[in-house]
Amino acid sequence: MKKHSDTGGSPTENKALTTTRNDSADDLMTVAQVAEWLQMSRKGIYGMVANRRLPATKVGRFLRFERQMIANLLVENRVSPGKR
Repeated sequence: MKKHSDTGGSPTENKALTTTRNDSADDLMTVAQVAEWLQMSRKGIYGMVANRRLPATKVGRFLRFERQMIANLLVENRVSPGKR
C-alpha cells in the first residue's frame, strides 16, 4: 500500500515537485538584474531579447532570465586576446 505522500515516478520527478520557491526564484533574474549584471541599460536588454540574442522566458507579461543561461552566454561570447 502506498503512503499518501508517495507520488510515484522517478526521483527526478519527485525532486521537481518538491523544489521550493526560493530555489527556483534564485535561478531567475529580472530585466533590471540582468541589465545591472551585464552593465547595460534595460532598453538594451529588451533589444537583445527582441533580436533573439538573449534567451528569456515570459512569466505572464514579465520577462525572466535563467541565471545559468546568461552565465553560459557570457562564456560562449568571450573574446580572446589576439596576437599583435
